[in-house]
Amino acid sequence: MLRSWRRTAVFVVVLAAGARPAAHAQGQAPLPAAPVVAIQPVKRERPGLGLSFGGGMAYTGIGLQARYDVPLRPWWTMSPYVANGLVFGWTAVAGGVTTSVGRRHRVVVDVGVAPSYATRLNLHGTTVTERRVYGPMTGFGYEYMSDNGAWQRMTFEYGWPLWNAPPLGLDRAIFVCFAAGWRLW
Repeated sequence: MLRSWRRTAVFVVVLAAGARPAAHAQGQAPLPAAPVVAIQPVKRERPGLGLSFGGGMAYTGIGLQARYDVPLRPWWTMSPYVANGLVFGWTAVAGGVTTSVGRRHRVVVDVGVAPSYATRLNLHGTTVTERRVYGPMTGFGYEYMSDNGAWQRMTFEYGWPLWNAPPLGLDRAIFVCFAAGWRLW
């Protein structure tokens, strides 16, 4: 009984001291090291094309937007974009640059050119002519982008209809933009 207790105590002490396997004790080759795996940055931290659907001036009413995210830092991204929508007709296009600061939860600033409204001349219920009024726009808001590239955003947009405006047109246009999108790569 005393002998088995001593063997157990010696075995526990050897394990606690970090005993090596028998292969190392006999001078054989060491075990191979674990393979090194390169970790790629998540989608929100690398450049890539994204598509989104939303409503607001940056989407020409209700439409689609294509943007290319260029991360300057892991927390700062510049994204040029172009959009086309339904409200002002399929030939109405908006474009600009979005700047976002933050990793997942981001503060967003948009600067671009977009249609603010459209004027129509109707005679007896028939649209004779339609003219889109373009101007510079800016937006400020919030965006959430996940690691896999999905994003949602809300911005308050303010536009100045300067070009092609009628003499008694609107002074400014204010929109609230809601959008959701996905980074393709």
